[in-house]
Amino acid sequence: MKALLTLVAAILLAPLPATHAADAFIVEDGQPRAEIVISADLSRMQRVAAHEFRMQIEKISGARLPIVTAPSG
Repeated sequence: MKALLTLVAAILLAPLPATHAADAFIVEDGQPRAEIVISADLSRMQRVAAHEFRMQIEKISGARLPIVTAPSG
């Protein structure tokens, strides 16, 4: 019964990510379309993690996402 419910849930929820996939680009044509928003009062390790995340995105896409403390838009 649990397996059946899991299967039904997976079938019903599977189309959801595809409905907004076109809006989910954080980089387009090598240019950033998003930013990494962090709190102004993060610990040093949390800031390091944000910079590491940015470096990984840059390695994958070639675009350097800005790290900001307030969203720009």
